[in-house]
Amino acid sequence: HTMTGSRLGLRVPTRSHGNGFSAREDIYSVGVNIHGQLGNGTHEQSSDSSGNLVKLDMERESVSSMAVGSRHCGVVLSSGKLFMWGDATHGQLAGISQTDTSAQRRVSMKEGTKVEIIFGKRKGCEGVLVKMVKPKRWVVSIKNTAKNKTEKVEYPETKFRSVIAPSPPPLFPSMMITLPQHVKMPVKVLDVACGDTHTIAVLEDRTVFSWGSGNYGQLGLGDNIKRVLTPQHISGMEKPAMSVYCGPEHSMVRVPSQSDDFSFIFFSFSSSHIDRKSVV
Repeated sequence: HTMTGSRLGLRVPTRSHGNGFSAREDIYSVGVNIHGQLGNGTHEQSSDSSGNLVKLDMERESVSSMAVGSRHCGVVLSSGKLFMWGDATHGQLAGISQTDTSAQRRVSMKEGTKVEIIFGKRKGCEGVLVKMVKPKRWVVSIKNTAKNKTEKVEYPETKFRSVIAPSPPPLFPSMMITLPQHVKMPVKVLDVACGDTHTIAVLEDRTVFSWGSGNYGQLGLGDNIKRVLTPQHISGMEKPAMSVYCGPEHSMVRVPSQSDDFSFIFFSFSSSHIDRKSVV
């Protein structure tokens, strides 16, 4: 199936291994990737319109919920684990922006990759990766314009960065996660929704948690706090949550109505208080 956001789409085709185990699912993404929202380990723009494989090892698990925001994504697996990636500037990845990005760097580095030296006397010089001589260490071919010749110098990965084109470099490199990262929650997650800069989720005990930007009250926490890094419990709902939904800067939670089994109550968060509306 396909889910589409304002700039990105995800689809989950099921494939059989033919090894006696249950069918396996992969996730593919297409669209703009300047914030790493394609989940393929880079923030380079891909020219492959058929889709990019999201680098999430699900083993024998299946996808129970997926969400696409403008600049970040979330996936819930059958085990109840939540994985997220993309822009983390506003805390919408639940604080995982501080995760070590060395694994992401290794994914994007390969022979022929254009790089820029960021430390030492050759700082600012551009070169090309020739070969990896040992883990995290490369031979880089650098053109010495002063001597009009090419030099091959050995560098660790911490001394250079990939040169991204045609997309401009991110404004906040440390605030971008280009590979799915596990978000630790109090209990298993059932459903997730992503807005422009916030996230909301339903947990196994049917409680609702939110995090990210709350400038417009979209987190449902009773205030307009700018940035929430840690998932916070949304109080004020007496019924168990069934599912969650996000617009760009507002959120909704569906709970069963008391009247009958076919009507629901939607709690909407778009101001400093909770609005309730019954929908049949």
